[in-house]
Amino acid sequence: MKGSKSTLVLIIGVCLVAGCRLNGTWTVIELDPPARSLSRAPAAISFARDGRYALTETVGEESNSSTGKYSWNGLSLKLVAEDDGEYTYPCRFNWDFSLRVANHSAGDPWVATLRRNE
Repeated sequence: MKGSKSTLVLIIGVCLVAGCRLNGTWTVIELDPPARSLSRAPAAISFARDGRYALTETVGEESNSSTGKYSWNGLSLKLVAEDDGEYTYPCRFNWDFSLRVANHSAGDPWVATLRRNE
């Protein structure tokens, strides 16, 4: 138990110092399965400090954008779209500070790795 607490403290400390935060624009660098095999696939998302987001998806050969509000508790990302409902995704920061987001929906499950644009 002591080792688990030490690891958790280390992870939190690294995140605070290195900037494990969502603010900014993130681009998908890896998607499993590839976007061409999905009906809708994430391409990029921007998170504002005021709790709003803007998402760009590929839908077939076209791009689609949506906006709304987000919340993040360190384990899951909740998106409340202005026009399309509410979605919750398990997510976590990787050691290289990329963000891993999973969609486990029955229709089009995917796992995306995103990197913050500098």
